[in-house]
Amino acid sequence: MIWQARGAAGDSPADSKPRGFSTFHGVLVRGIMVHDRHTMKASITAACLFLLCLPPVGAQNRLIYHEQTGQQVARIEVWEERSETSLLLRSVMSYGETYAIRNDLDMATMSFTYGNTDQKTFYTATREGNAIHLEGTLKGKPFSNLSRIDADPIYESPERCLQSFAISGSSPSIHFWIVLPAEAQVFQLTAHREGREVVDVAGNRVDAERVKVSLPGIASILWNCLYWYRPTDGTFLRSETVRGIGFIGTPKTVLELVEGERL
Repeated sequence: MIWQARGAAGDSPADSKPRGFSTFHGVLVRGIMVHDRHTMKASITAACLFLLCLPPVGAQNRLIYHEQTGQQVARIEVWEERSETSLLLRSVMSYGETYAIRNDLDMATMSFTYGNTDQKTFYTATREGNAIHLEGTLKGKPFSNLSRIDADPIYESPERCLQSFAISGSSPSIHFWIVLPAEAQVFQLTAHREGREVVDVAGNRVDAERVKVSLPGIASILWNCLYWYRPTDGTFLRSETVRGIGFIGTPKTVLELVEGERL
C-alpha cells in the first residue's frame, strides 16, 4: 500500500502496531488504495464503506445506495437494528461482499464481521481496550492479529458513524480508526466538518452538511473523501473520492442514496 500505518515494518503479525501514513509503498487504502480489482472493491465505500451480512427479518431503516466508478455500478443495501445498548448495521453488496457492524449508541464500532467469498476471506474484528483483535481467514489462510491503537473510536462505517458529528457542530475535526477490510489492516483517519452546501443526490439538489475524511497530517493533501449528510437527521446522502493519487488514480467513485425509508 502506498501509506504505511504507524509502527515498525518488522512488527509481528500477532501483535502489530498500526503505522500512520508516511511511507510510500505503491497504492492507497480504502478509497485510497487499489492495486487490483478486489482491493478496489473493498475500498472506502465497501468500507469505507457498509459491510454487512444477509438482511435480517424485520430490520428497520432499509436504505439502498448506488456506487459508480467510471462505467462500473454496484448496489449496496443497508439495514439497521437498534437495541437498548447497540446498533447493528448489516449490508450486502451486489459484488458479493458482506458486513455486519455492531456499534455502541455513540456509533463507535465495538466489533464487526467481514466476508468476501472471491478472496476466501472471512473474519471478525473486536475492540479490546486500546487494541483491535482480528481473527479468521484472510485470502484462504488462517490468521490472528492484535493491532494496538489509542483511545480514539473505531468508525468502521464512516457513512453511519460520522452522522452525529456531521450535524452536531460540537467540534471542527475528529480522529478515528478504521480497518481496511480486504487486507485486514488498521489505519487512522481524520474527519473535518466543512459546513452546509447544496449537492446532487439521485438527480435532486438538496441541502447537506459536508465532511472531509483524509489521511492524517501532511498526507491529507494526497487523498481525501467527501461525505454529505442530511442536516435534519444526519442521514448519509452521498460521497465522492478517487481511488489512487491524482493522475494515477481510478475514475471518481460516487456513492449516493437512491431508495429507502429515510429518502
